[in-house]
Amino acid sequence: MSVAVSKNSYSPTVVGVNTYEETAGSDVVVVTSGIPRKPGMSRDDLLFTNMRIVTSVVEEIARHSPECVLLPVT
Repeated sequence: MSVAVSKNSYSPTVVGVNTYEETAGSDVVVVTSGIPRKPGMSRDDLLFTNMRIVTSVVEEIARHSPECVLLPVT
């Protein structure tokens, strides 16, 4: 999401994208990544799987929008 700020008000622009390159220059990025627990999967397995997923997503976002605010929703 990119937010343009004027002196008296906010004019936010919310955009859904499919590639990390499209996030370049974002001010705020909402991260909604991870998987639900599968049958037979321990909570530790789920934790470490989602940790790897979120880590890779955040690394890519930081490369393209290093000054953005991250809002993780996982």
